[in-house]
Amino acid sequence: MTPTLREPELAKAASLTEAVAQALRQRVVGDRLADLVAAQTGWAVSHHAAGVWIDDPSRSLDTHLLRAFDDRRALSAPADYGVERR
Repeated sequence: MTPTLREPELAKAASLTEAVAQALRQRVVGDRLADLVAAQTGWAVSHHAAGVWIDDPSRSLDTHLLRAFDDRRALSAPADYGVERR
């Protein structure tokens, strides 16, 4: 991606991340969890899934999102619990 296109993409990502964090704060999640865990991670996983979907449109975006969030969850699991080794 060219630098000219990258800047708006980063601004959009920051805006969406902040919107998600704000919504979570309104649900009384707390600033630290809203900012760190849910908003940042959620945006990164969603962005990744969208990119994979563009490369593989034979599966729905929902399918790619579910797999990406499952993969993220596996990364957070204890070492001996359900982590797929690749």
